[in-house]
Amino acid sequence: MSQFYTQPLPEVWREILSEKVPYIIDLLDYPKYLLPISHIYLAGGLLRAFVEDAQLASSNTDIDLFFSDSYTYNAVKDYLVNIDSDIEKIFQCPEDKLATFLDKSTGWQYQCIAVDFYESLEEVVSSFDFTCICIGTDGQNLIFREDTMSDILEKNLRWNKITYPASSLRRMMKYSRKGYKMSESEYQFFVEQVYNHSDTIVDGTLVYVD
Repeated sequence: MSQFYTQPLPEVWREILSEKVPYIIDLLDYPKYLLPISHIYLAGGLLRAFVEDAQLASSNTDIDLFFSDSYTYNAVKDYLVNIDSDIEKIFQCPEDKLATFLDKSTGWQYQCIAVDFYESLEEVVSSFDFTCICIGTDGQNLIFREDTMSDILEKNLRWNKITYPASSLRRMMKYSRKGYKMSESEYQFFVEQVYNHSDTIVDGTLVYVD
């Protein structure tokens, strides 16, 4: 079992994220206005891109938000459409497991993901498919896998967990375009897990979580 490290979110990270991604810190702080159990998590691609380039100068990644419960998920969707007239909903899947909002003034896309709900930040990042995106924050703490930082900086594409293989296959191609490399053993692991119907695989056809 890989170890996860937790540390306070560096204040300089909060400042840069607040400057580069409008409303993201406001969103992470939003649960204090909701139920006591409400939690919003920023995890995955945006923080991976931030480690690569703290200025996010060439990033075209989405802002992936995860939630503790359906109430918080729905509250954030309402919050986004009301916070700024430049933000509009551009997609919602039929099962209401994913909703995407575009900030037309900046080009940032906020993805509200409700395929699962999570009691903790570690539970969120533990669920991700690739080690290079096993990083997240709730605005106060930063959590990441022990090998996440090195895999980001060395552009290694290695498996953490395979849950939605069709979606992961699309993401393999996406990260390849970003310069990430996967070893032969990692390819073989993917094939074996799918062929043997690994018990970590929940849905072999789901493709919109990418």
